[in-house]
Parts: sequence; structure tokens; C-alpha cells
Amino acid sequence: MNRLVLAALVLLAVVGAGGFNYHRNASSEQAKAPRLYRSYGDADLAALIEAYEHETEVAQARYDGTRSALRQGRGSVHLGDRVRDFERAQAQGRKSRGLTGELAQREAVLRELRREQELRERDPFQVHLGRLLTL
Repeated sequence: MNRLVLAALVLLAVVGAGGFNYHRNASSEQAKAPRLYRSYGDADLAALIEAYEHETEVAQARYDGTRSALRQGRGSVHLGDRVRDFERAQAQGRKSRGLTGELAQREAVLRELRREQELRERDPFQVHLGRLLTL
């Protein structure tokens, strides 16, 4: 009888500790990083990823074109031509910086979308087991 009570208390302590650990890890996961695309359906998320991949490729091509245009110079000896080349290079530099920011923003959104997709593809049993057993 004494062993039965002891076994029941140990079992109750293990279940209680497991429940506490599960709740703590689930709360930690939710507080760690907000999931901005949680409410999107799987098909909508896949379509959004595809669209952002295309937009990122287009932005990358525009950025690469701007970078190659920056490297081209005429090397004139006349002061007026050099001033025009300098102004053109400044304008292209501003355009390049703008495209860099645009490209970085699209890549960040694409990473976030892919992270959401990976979170959805995880095995639910493994998620629950990880929450239960991770200290």
C-alpha cells in the first residue's frame, strides 16, 4: 500500500512537471517571434512565397544591372565631361542604394514566409514531444 501511494505521488509529480514544462515552452515559443502570416491559408502562403520569389528575382536583376552600370566610365579628359560623369555616377549610386533597401526588404519578407511554411510542416507529435521534454 505504501509503495502504491509513493508510485502515485511520483507519477503525479512527473505529470505535473511535464505539464508545467509544456506550458512554459509553448508560451516561450509564442513570445519568441510573432508569426505574422499565421492567419493565411496554406495555398495563400504558397502563392505569396511564389510571388515574393519572383519579385525578389526581378529586384535582384535590377540591382545587378545598376551595379554593372556603376562600373562603366568613359574616362574623359575634359572637365565638363568629368563633371557629367560624376553627376551620373552619383545618381546611379542613389538609385543603387534604393534598390539595395528594396531587395533587402523583399528578402526579409521571403525569409519570414519560408519560416512560417517550415513551422507548418513540422510533425505535430514532434512539436508536442519537444515542448514536453525540453528543459
